[in-house]
Amino acid sequence: MHARLGWLGLIAGLLALAAAYAVAAIRPEASAIEWLTIVGISTSQAGMLAIGAARSGRLSQAATLATFTVLLVPLLGFGAVLLLSPETVAGPYWLGLPRRAAIVLLGVGVLPMLVLPFAYAHAHRPDTLAPEQLAQLRRRAAELRGEAPTR
Repeated sequence: MHARLGWLGLIAGLLALAAAYAVAAIRPEASAIEWLTIVGISTSQAGMLAIGAARSGRLSQAATLATFTVLLVPLLGFGAVLLLSPETVAGPYWLGLPRRAAIVLLGVGVLPMLVLPFAYAHAHRPDTLAPEQLAQLRRRAAELRGEAPTR
């Protein structure tokens, strides 16, 4: 995945959020407000993650997985809550919680915590400096501080 998609996601998400505010100012009862907000939050978060996780303009497989997780989990979780009928509020509980609360707390809150830390750990493992690169960086820093003669 290319990092430019991160900028596209961030801009699209911010535009969706701006549209949600505009619709709310004009027609506060419109149902599009919730959907624009969900899409805006999900895409802007995924875009920011993609921008921050890009190395040399590209995303690793783990960073791509994390980006899609951040995009899809809130989108699907909050979307499912909006699509549930009002009758489900009084329905059976899931793990001791009403269905909507269970989807938000467990789906949107807990599920990403099971995926994202492993994706970050896997994505950033190869980004460490080799001993030769670290020694070169230290020599260059010493040269810039005037502590060592330049070559």
